Amino acid sequence: MDAGQTKQVPRQWVKEYLFPIGSLLIGILGLLAQTAFPMWIVVIATLYLIIIAAVFLFSPVTRFFSSVKAKWRLRRIAKMNLPELVVSVKKFNELIAPQNSNTLAHVFSLVAQWDGQKGKVLLPDPEYIETIRNWLLAIEKRTESCTPRDFSCLCAELSSLFQQYNHFLCQRLARMQGLIHEGSLSPDRIRQIKQYWNVNRDAHIALVRTWERFAKKMNERTASKLCIDYYQPLGTLE
Repeated sequence: MDAGQTKQVPRQWVKEYLFPIGSLLIGILGLLAQTAFPMWIVVIATLYLIIIAAVFLFSPVTRFFSSVKAKWRLRRIAKMNLPELVVSVKKFNELIAPQNSNTLAHVFSLVAQWDGQKGKVLLPDPEYIETIRNWLLAIEKRTESCTPRDFSCLCAELSSLFQQYNHFLCQRLARMQGLIHEGSLSPDRIRQIKQYWNVNRDAHIALVRTWERFAKKMNERTASKLCIDYYQPLGTLE
């Protein structure tokens, strides 16, 4: 049954025992309506109403306190882990900054400018990199006034952003590997591109591993699959 169609169904023992007792009490009260009620009838009727009220209020009251507890827990998690999220955003921003020449994105641009490669391979994809930067900038601005609910959304969004960018790099690695194998690059160029890639890859791998640990921690603390906590390994250029 869908959540929207779920109804509060009394427990089986309520239908089997309390409802029949209630019907019996109503019948007794009807018979005694023209006379003064004995005290024991009043006491039993009062207890019955209290029990019925407790049974039907138990679930909503329990859900209310569970909700309050979950919100308090999320607020505490957000307060403790927001600084670590901010650090991850800043490090990610550094890895795709246009002025930073020690990035994998810069390697793509460098190879695309080599003689004989202009117009042949679509390695840089500057529009995609700019989209990633803008998305990351939006996340960074939202961390400045982050609420507990925002924190959960930011974790999920940054996790997705990591996945998309990491997948983009894996695709570009395959293209550069193909470029090497097709024999269109000189041995010096091949050594150069391998060195550039493998050296600049280390910073990306370190950030992804740091984020994976953070993502797993958030999933454990929130008892949910809040973040993607595994990413395709980015290999070396062979």
